[in-house]
Amino acid sequence: MISKLKILAKNKRHLVFDFDLTIAKMNIDWSEWHTGVKKIYNQFDKNHFYDISLNPHFFYNQMVEKHGDQLVEQMKKFNQEYENKYLTGITPNQELIDFIIDNKDQRQYVFSSNSRTTVENGLSSLGIIDQFIKIISRDDVRMVKPAPEGFYNLSKFAENKDQFLMIGDSSSDEEAAKTAGVDFLKCEYFSR
Repeated sequence: MISKLKILAKNKRHLVFDFDLTIAKMNIDWSEWHTGVKKIYNQFDKNHFYDISLNPHFFYNQMVEKHGDQLVEQMKKFNQEYENKYLTGITPNQELIDFIIDNKDQRQYVFSSNSRTTVENGLSSLGIIDQFIKIISRDDVRMVKPAPEGFYNLSKFAENKDQFLMIGDSSSDEEAAKTAGVDFLKCEYFSR
């Protein structure tokens, strides 16, 4: 993947990285997360059809469209508390971290659906937080990926979409990039 990233990055000025399962793997048990999410959704809509087999981010965005900012704030709080409680560490993608450290040609950003505290603590523990111009987390957006909202928080993004490359592991990352008009590179480091 790194050789492909180097080739694609040659024609870009901005690289946007996902955090979990891209830069590093969060060592966390997500199984109880779904139960907590259902409890929050039940407060807003007793007839919701949340199913853990669906993309939870896509469903969340639908619920936000329907129920608004109160739901957003409860989910941000829940997500941060959950990650703080259950995150036991991170496993680095050392190849990608080495690339991030050595890269002096492009401006680098993080766009993650995890909480700001989780992302910043993870990047700090890896010694790379200073490599990023801006970090966009779940706390900075109303809608999470696959919504492209985070891209629009980046300086001069609208005028320079063709100069951005998104590096991520998931269909949500890919869909966010596609919707925003940004090229995408899939990171399969942790799925090998």
